[in-house]
Amino acid sequence: MLLYLIIVLVKTFEVALGTLRIKLITKGQRIHGAIVAFIEIVIWLLVVANVLSDMNDPWKILAYALGYAMGNYLGVVVEEWIGLGSTKVEVVLNTKKTKEVVDKIRALGFGVTVIDGEGRDEKRNVLLVIVPRKSVPKISKILEEAQAFVTITDIKPVYRGIGGLKK
Repeated sequence: MLLYLIIVLVKTFEVALGTLRIKLITKGQRIHGAIVAFIEIVIWLLVVANVLSDMNDPWKILAYALGYAMGNYLGVVVEEWIGLGSTKVEVVLNTKKTKEVVDKIRALGFGVTVIDGEGRDEKRNVLLVIVPRKSVPKISKILEEAQAFVTITDIKPVYRGIGGLKK
């Protein structure tokens, strides 16, 4: 029984690492991604060798499958909690609300670029805000109160600007 539990837990951890590795690589953190990949594959080899050594034991196969499924779920939860990378928040709102919203976002320490736009019935402003993913809830709260149209997109590393990397 203990062996099956170990297979589930180790496989869960290994698959969660895989999710984190993919996110690191897509965010441009190749070295960290490679280190995680090394750890991930060592764990995978150990677990697979154990499961394949006795294919007549269906509980090992079920434990492996359960660990795989749980690892996918856990990987996403952990990745969201860590909040790697930057996010672009694009906002379209009524020009009357722009100053108040921009002041609130800037008070949080984020840069805001304001662009004049034109909606179907009236003039609008488009706001571009780049924030760490962990800060999206703070910005979202302000934008919900303003009843703004919002799109949020994960982006690669940002260079220059307020809070951007120096290059």
